[in-house]
Amino acid sequence: MDLHVGAALVAVADIPAAVAQCADVCEIAVATHRPPGVYHLEDVLIEYQLTRPGPALQLLLDRLTPLDRHPDWEDTLRVYLRHHCDRRLTAAELHLHPNSVDYRLSRLADACGFDATDPAQRAVAHTALCVRDLAAHRARRRA
Repeated sequence: MDLHVGAALVAVADIPAAVAQCADVCEIAVATHRPPGVYHLEDVLIEYQLTRPGPALQLLLDRLTPLDRHPDWEDTLRVYLRHHCDRRLTAAELHLHPNSVDYRLSRLADACGFDATDPAQRAVAHTALCVRDLAAHRARRRA
């Protein structure tokens, strides 16, 4: 995969911080399955901010722990969000009936504590998946 990360022109004293930021941008782009290309902080702005250390980070990871036992629910959630919450497109991609998509999303809501069909809660779902992807990427790199 070709991935290029750039930073703006910085003073010599700021080079270490710029290099660290470029590494973070690259890691986020890879972990969130971005296509090959050139990436700047602006391209992963939300994911970058959401993955900074803090108490909410672990809470987001914990929210998706039930998916470890139900990978089909995680697949359903990812496809559902990728298709802009269109249950028919989600069902078609997963070779399911739309009612099966609804059932999986309902079970996921009960287990994880957020309802991906609720527009106000979709950001939590997307954010939790982003944090989960980055944690998995870091675990693979350490292994």
